[in-house]
Amino acid sequence: MVRRAEPPDGGWGWMVVLSAFFQSALVFGVLRSFGVFFVEFVAAFEEQAARVSWIASIGIAVQQFGSFLNPGSPGC
Repeated sequence: MVRRAEPPDGGWGWMVVLSAFFQSALVFGVLRSFGVFFVEFVAAFEEQAARVSWIASIGIAVQQFGSFLNPGSPGC
């Protein structure tokens, strides 16, 4: 009789993959779709386009600098 091998992670590996996918989709989706909301932000806040564009710039900067907090990153 052949016994099924138990996954070494207890079966949680696919949940980690699924969670990482959703996290990436949310983060990159929001940052990449900023252009859809750009015109509305300019109109709603009555600001210049150059000032409103700082929203996306700061968001991307926080994301990039936050990557150093990951203990598994190559920079550590």
